[in-house]
Amino acid sequence: MDGTLQGPGPFTVFAPTDAAFNALPAGTVTALLNDLPQLTDILKHHVVGDSVMSGMLSNNQIVTTLLRNRCNSNH
Repeated sequence: MDGTLQGPGPFTVFAPTDAAFNALPAGTVTALLNDLPQLTDILKHHVVGDSVMSGMLSNNQIVTTLLRNRCNSNH
């Protein structure tokens, strides 16, 4: 992930809420910290290789993450 984020950018991170983290099954965060490839994929699912401000997103607008997933703005 370091190499990716040291690229030319810009990058936008869509960070999960505390409620999303609290909804994870017990032990999930610890397991991910011990599985860096899986953690990296999850992080890349939350990063867009562009500058995207919340006010720029329209309902159901599609953005493509660094993992190449296409997510809508309601995701």
